[in-house]
Amino acid sequence: MASVLPLRLLRYDAASQSFAVVQPNAPGAPRVQSFDITSYTWGLKRKIPFKTKIQGVTWPLYLSKKKLRNIKKLMVQDGIEYLWADCVCINQSDDAEKAREVPKMYEYYRSARKCHILLEIDEVWDPQKTVANLGFVGHVMSQTSGEAITSEAKMTQNMVDSLSEWANTAPWAFPMDKSIVKSASIDMGVLNCYSTCVNQVKAVFDNVYFQRVWTYQEMLLGKNTTLWSVDKTTLSCVGELGVWMDLATDSMDKAAKLYHWINDSRHLKTTTQRMILALINYDNDILGYLKVVVEGINAARGDIINGGPLWWKRNHKGVGNVFSSISIIPRKATWKPDTFTGLLGVFSGLFTPAEFERDMTTTDLNALTFAFFKQLSIKTGQAWTKLAIGSGEDREWGWIPVGTEYEDVIPEKKECTDHGLIGMGDEEDFKSDEEEDRIEQEERDGTDDDDKSDDQFTTTDCFSGVINLGILKQNTSLAKVYATTGLIGSPRAYMKISLNQVPSTSTGGGRPDFNFYFRGCNCGKKIKTGTLKTEPILDHSEQVVEVSGDETGGYLVQFATMLGSVFDPGEDLGIFRKTLLEKLQPYWDFTDPSARPLNWIDRCVSGTEWENPSYEYLRHHNMSMHYRLRHITDYLSRLENPSTRNISCRVEVNCGCVIEAPFSFIFEGLTAVHGSPLGTRSATQDGANRIIIRDGLGLVNPGGVGKKWLENSDHNNVLRLVAFGGNIDAHKWHASQCRSHKESKPLPRPDKPWPTGRALVRDGFSHSVTDGMLRDYGYAETGPDARQTQRRGGDGGDDNKHQDELSEEEKMARKSCGNLLICRSNPMSPYRLIGVCVDGEIASKKGQDVVTIR
Repeated sequence: MASVLPLRLLRYDAASQSFAVVQPNAPGAPRVQSFDITSYTWGLKRKIPFKTKIQGVTWPLYLSKKKLRNIKKLMVQDGIEYLWADCVCINQSDDAEKAREVPKMYEYYRSARKCHILLEIDEVWDPQKTVANLGFVGHVMSQTSGEAITSEAKMTQNMVDSLSEWANTAPWAFPMDKSIVKSASIDMGVLNCYSTCVNQVKAVFDNVYFQRVWTYQEMLLGKNTTLWSVDKTTLSCVGELGVWMDLATDSMDKAAKLYHWINDSRHLKTTTQRMILALINYDNDILGYLKVVVEGINAARGDIINGGPLWWKRNHKGVGNVFSSISIIPRKATWKPDTFTGLLGVFSGLFTPAEFERDMTTTDLNALTFAFFKQLSIKTGQAWTKLAIGSGEDREWGWIPVGTEYEDVIPEKKECTDHGLIGMGDEEDFKSDEEEDRIEQEERDGTDDDDKSDDQFTTTDCFSGVINLGILKQNTSLAKVYATTGLIGSPRAYMKISLNQVPSTSTGGGRPDFNFYFRGCNCGKKIKTGTLKTEPILDHSEQVVEVSGDETGGYLVQFATMLGSVFDPGEDLGIFRKTLLEKLQPYWDFTDPSARPLNWIDRCVSGTEWENPSYEYLRHHNMSMHYRLRHITDYLSRLENPSTRNISCRVEVNCGCVIEAPFSFIFEGLTAVHGSPLGTRSATQDGANRIIIRDGLGLVNPGGVGKKWLENSDHNNVLRLVAFGGNIDAHKWHASQCRSHKESKPLPRPDKPWPTGRALVRDGFSHSVTDGMLRDYGYAETGPDARQTQRRGGDGGDDNKHQDELSEEEKMARKSCGNLLICRSNPMSPYRLIGVCVDGEIASKKGQDVVTIR
């Protein structure tokens, strides 16, 4: 018998072919030995609710009628007698009931015999066939070389016939014209079989189901989870979730092997072969990202299963992984509270029903964030917060970041008034699924923009960069943290970054065009051209130049070089731009595959003045440009998501140089500077495959960066880059050198170093001369191997055994996910969070010690 029975269950009586909602715990109720549970997405909620004829459901329903039909169809087809489905087993109009039921999701999902995931996908695939086909590709590669004629190789006739069928009969799946591939002397059967499998795996995980908050928790908690495909006419089983998750890893394995199978067997490669390798490399990027996602989910499942309902009280690494794995892909929530309540099954027991109703039913995102992290800290004894630029306010629990008053991009939940049965449609008041689709589309078309705005929100904004800061001091709001204090120097501002809203393109809700604007501070001034000769420096930034798709790669490299000359002067610009663009991972439309070749970052500017940019000859202060790139289709960077897509950044340097570019481009640039702890990879994993996010999205703000936030905030959309060391006037000096030296002459290196010990603070932050007498600055490291974890007896476990095997960059990654800048006004007061460090290490005269943060 199930260990816990829900308040209600949907029952299917096969004898009478009828459905009813029953209360299994009520006196005289039939004995329930087991029940199944379902997981699905609601989709757009109906404006006009409907009544159902299912006995026991007395409240109006707002989900799709077709969705309810599919749930019933599942029970009939799979022979399920009892099923828990939230739409009919929780009265969604009763807030008190929801407050009691939502915290019980752990018990319900762990007690269910089986979990059924309903996916709306067009095709049905057997995952075991996909497993076999990938195995077939692997076997062929292990038996032949990449240039072998497989029909003449020593293979069984069955293998030869299978390859022939994939090459000549099966639908062509490789993303290049079949006639072009024929000229590459690469077995077409191998390519087609490989692409067919990879496309199936990507299609499954591209489904909207894997982009919602509630379904994430249900994947973690469900047992014996099976996927079902729902199309317009049929319901089909598409295998176990675990098999598809394993296929994500196996697909990446085959992509990597296929790349080497083709590449390593050839000393010289034709243009077509290079194009094929570039497409396989793209698959490898996508699948590598997917592999990290599924491994993070599997790690979370293991932590939960091994630790029981209160696993989160003892496993701080596992808690960090939950926040990382839910925010590494954009997961949407329809209403603000859902962002947090959708995780309360994972954090079972975090809130009592009374606490839930008191703290978690508001639509104020600040209040939700504060209540959630405060409660998590109290219950675990650990100070849970997030990598964010603190306001520096002197308040209790000040290390939990909250923004100023602003409206977020998630709409407030409208009251579900009880319409009674008047004006509601009946469940059977439609003739077909096609008619229901038409009615729902009409509702969708008539939805106000405010109602649609939930699509602009992702949990990335709330859970990106969640960190364990240290120990919560018992019965107080203070955090004890191991930090470096006594920073040498004072924070001096030399650069401003403003965040601004930009409109979507006219193509209808698409991503904005990539606009890059640069105006060097010397524009309009004169440059030395000879003895007593000068020429005016022209300004080219007023004229917008349209860039074709085929030219996009080369211009992106140029823009990254220009950004590096501002953010990382004096360092290797080639390394900077490669780090930035490899993390941004842009993709664009082109007419010729040669426009995005292998190693495109180097190849697209090969032979030009941008090939090897040097400090001595790149005079960015004298340059200006304004380009528009219309052909970019996607970025794999997590910094590019629905809530940041319409944000543009304006960077103003104290010398007068100005850059404007998309949010993701600018902030990937900040994390790519030499000495950044965020390193060259967006995420790393520990020995148990838990995810450690290091892409810096949490740098910007504690909440969303949507349109309403930008409109209503004061200083929150303006950040200052400050430096504790170096010469903050070095940019001005460099600008003067660019004017006074002929273009054929190398520029001298500065006598004083460029700004060092850099950090981001809010625009309202200030440091006066008198502050330097008593004020003390420091920073707290945030990585899983930071010393505050070791100090309090962190287990380390197998991770510590492999420290010697890690590179310096990987060690830095594990030590820090972005350090928090702290400050105190005098020796008697606690420290406060005031910013985020850009550099991994800042010179100190006191070293490390335990400090208290208010």
